[in-house]
Amino acid sequence: MAKDVAIPHIGEDIKGRVTNAFTALLAYFDDASTDISKLQTIEVKNGKAALVRVLKSGGMPKAEAAEAFAAYDSIFGNASVTAADIYLSVCDAYGSVVRNHAKDAKKLFAAADCVARCARVRWSDVDLPGKEEL
Repeated sequence: MAKDVAIPHIGEDIKGRVTNAFTALLAYFDDASTDISKLQTIEVKNGKAALVRVLKSGGMPKAEAAEAFAAYDSIFGNASVTAADIYLSVCDAYGSVVRNHAKDAKKLFAAADCVARCARVRWSDVDLPGKEEL
């Protein structure tokens, strides 16, 4: 019976490897938290056009992008906003993708990638007058 159970040898310093992995993971979350906090300090004057650019260039599925854009427009209209407001609208679109396409891995990954890109977009490139519809 014991011959059928195989336990692979993974090394002696398990505690050290786990500690290192968690340290790296926490550093990643700290960097992400810093990026998102910075969004609150960036003013975006052309919010609707910037949101359209971020959603389209990020590959957000069109129906969910339109839903998030409509919600954004009803809250902010043409007012000046922060990059954090646009980021949260992109997160809203992602939530819609998860709701509508829970089993479509390709759409889920594309939407998640759009959210990640939005956190680090160069806002001077998207905060320009332009198309305000999807």
